Amino acid sequence: MYGQPKEVESKKTSIVKEYIVPLGTLLIAILTFFTQSALPVWGGWAIGVYVVIVAVFLVVPVIARNLRRLNAWVKRSRLEKGYLLEIVEAFRKFQPMVDTRRSDNLWGVWQNATRIETQKHIRPNHSHFNAISTWHEHLNKTIASAKNADFQATVAESAAWVQQYISLCRDAYAQFENLLRDKDNQVNESTLREIKQSWNHVRDDHNRAVSGWLSLCEEINSSFGQNVCSTFYETLRPLE
Repeated sequence: MYGQPKEVESKKTSIVKEYIVPLGTLLIAILTFFTQSALPVWGGWAIGVYVVIVAVFLVVPVIARNLRRLNAWVKRSRLEKGYLLEIVEAFRKFQPMVDTRRSDNLWGVWQNATRIETQKHIRPNHSHFNAISTWHEHLNKTIASAKNADFQATVAESAAWVQQYISLCRDAYAQFENLLRDKDNQVNESTLREIKQSWNHVRDDHNRAVSGWLSLCEEINSSFGQNVCSTFYETLRPLE
């Protein structure tokens, strides 16, 4: 991104070796010859032209290369600063989903399902959820105070958290699906219908948050021209 192609660098080195250095050697010999007498006008012009050539082939490219690097650094810093703010907003959308006090999230639906005769299939993973909830609280503060230098590490950890949250939700879906497929379960149809409706409702909120995060990751990767963060996140299917 910041370096020059090797072919261009080799051509420039060849020009210096084949033309500029020999020309400089010739001028030094001429100056040595004329030190014993007055330097002719054309000699002064020749020295001036040589200085210009050296500047064009040696000094100007170095300045231009450093300016390109500076411009790329400024552009990257601006992108990192802007995307850190967007990551904060996108990550906060998961906050209601890991709130244990709410019943209108996936964890609440999972918990409520244990109050009826579903224990054969429905077993909420408390340790996994508590770890994810605690991690979210800690990471939320980390993201909010992150600097540009922390950008890649922040994106990577945030993406890892989203993947873990999705894994938890995938486990929940598998349990509910097994409940619905079990022809021998003792749960009546009205209760099963209520479970489906509750799941499908919180599923929509979940999928919106995950889709928003996915869109942000794709935009980040496109802006930086490299895979800064993962772009594979599963959404939840409805219970039918």
